[in-house]
Amino acid sequence: MSIEIIDANHHLSDIECHFKVFAGPGAGKTRFLVNHIRNVLNNSQRLQICRKIACITFTNVATETILKRAGDHGGRLEISTIHSFLYKYIVKPYVHLIADEYDLKAEAIDGHDDILFSGYQFLKEWKSTTAQTYLDDGDIASAFERLRWKFDGNGDLAPLPPYPQKSGKYNFKPDSYWIYKRMVWKKGLLHHDDILFFSHQIIKKLPFALEVLRAQFPYFIVDEFQDTSPIQIEILRLIGQKETIVGIVGDEAQSIYKFLGAVPGQLKAFTLPGMKLFEIKDNHRSSNQIVDLLNKIRPTLYQDAKRGESHTSITMVIGDKAAALQWTEATHAGRQVVSLCRENLTANSLKKGIAASIQKNLLIELKEKDGNSTRRRAVSNATKAVENARMGYFKDALKTIEKLFNYKKSDLDKKRSLKCLKLLLDNYSQYSGKKVIDLYNLLNNEGTMLLSKLSKGAAKTFYETTEYDFMAAAVKNLYEAGNHRTIHKSKGEEFETVLLVLDKDEKGQFNEMAELSFFLKPDLENDEEHRIKYVAISRPRNHLVISAPSISAHNIPAIEKLGINIQIL
Repeated sequence: MSIEIIDANHHLSDIECHFKVFAGPGAGKTRFLVNHIRNVLNNSQRLQICRKIACITFTNVATETILKRAGDHGGRLEISTIHSFLYKYIVKPYVHLIADEYDLKAEAIDGHDDILFSGYQFLKEWKSTTAQTYLDDGDIASAFERLRWKFDGNGDLAPLPPYPQKSGKYNFKPDSYWIYKRMVWKKGLLHHDDILFFSHQIIKKLPFALEVLRAQFPYFIVDEFQDTSPIQIEILRLIGQKETIVGIVGDEAQSIYKFLGAVPGQLKAFTLPGMKLFEIKDNHRSSNQIVDLLNKIRPTLYQDAKRGESHTSITMVIGDKAAALQWTEATHAGRQVVSLCRENLTANSLKKGIAASIQKNLLIELKEKDGNSTRRRAVSNATKAVENARMGYFKDALKTIEKLFNYKKSDLDKKRSLKCLKLLLDNYSQYSGKKVIDLYNLLNNEGTMLLSKLSKGAAKTFYETTEYDFMAAAVKNLYEAGNHRTIHKSKGEEFETVLLVLDKDEKGQFNEMAELSFFLKPDLENDEEHRIKYVAISRPRNHLVISAPSISAHNIPAIEKLGINIQIL
């Protein structure tokens, strides 16, 4: 099938045909999407007050950008993330019809969350029910955290971890994951991933739900298609079988969400009858030097640098990452500098100005060291809540705190949650820059909650020797914000100056061969780590700095040949 080369301002003449658009970084795919949406709004004969365009985005930033640029749509445009869309239009209105089959307490459902049950009493009940009393609680919690819905060999969905789970010499019983899900569903709680499961089940078991969806949305557009999971793709395929026109936009080289189920190659593989193919090759974002580097890393997609700006720089700074950040900010004073890191720990340590290198997730270690689930959850949730509140995410912070109090969702519980969050924020200086024991004492001594006393042992040692700031660095950034982010949180955005941080591993060692292979022997098709770095180096408009702890002399000429200057601190 032939591919037509277009630019971002192109209007598809046939809006009643399925389409696929391949668009590299900086190609202007958002501009294309907005132009296409406007074209459909202005020319479609099938849109009415109750019939809309559905536009699925991967990030909240993309949602806000498209809504702003699309302008007045007269209520005929529904734009959201896939989970929010499926919950609103499939799960919420129809799940009660199949709830009994899955022991789901439908009347208690109030949205979806990253809920994880790992308390002592819950795990004790689960182990007894599944006859697996010999399993370690920490291993069970870890397995639950990794669960994702996947298609089995029969085309049915099953809750499975990414690889077989073991606890010591014992394997987990596969059916026990189903039991975990049903125990949670009995409480009326849904994990984000459960939205995909129930949407698929509803569409299979209640065909009229799919008919209603098609009637509501004669046009269905999906951005960043390469990051969708097989379940989402199957749902989209079913939607597009009749009546609804499906359009997808994406870039195979930017597929970086394997841990969420995305499968490389699915953009090329997905098709619907009569689907037309298009490609946007231009780069409207980056300078000549950066586009030239992108073309060397990915010779199969040669982009034209449309901005024509050449007074820019690409530098690899060798030394400590904190020093590299200082060098970048000083060299590019007055410009926006955003650091992009592979790991959340690295991003948060830079945000907090922690000079020491942190390789261990101390929130996970807290689970391992403290066997008292009530005390452990209080400290963990308090840490997550206060760090998110300090980033401005008060709704999410309060929701996290409510997990400790809001069992009956009473006004009293909500007041206690709010009081606790205020206490944490007002007294931040009492534990920030100090030990975790100081946070524990604040929670315990101020009467907010009564926590078990710490006696001698691993838990007491952890609380007394662990820096709070080091543990707080493990808190996941919920949204795309701030000047220090993970690469995954930078998708769809652009910045004046980017510092890509190549860091040491969990053992404190820098694997130069692995980290520099992206520059020296790029393999975007088969190596996700290479695709992740490709996303990072395609974010800057004018200046790119790469931080590496060290570099061997024999690798310097090859790096410089790419147009990258070497700066040793």
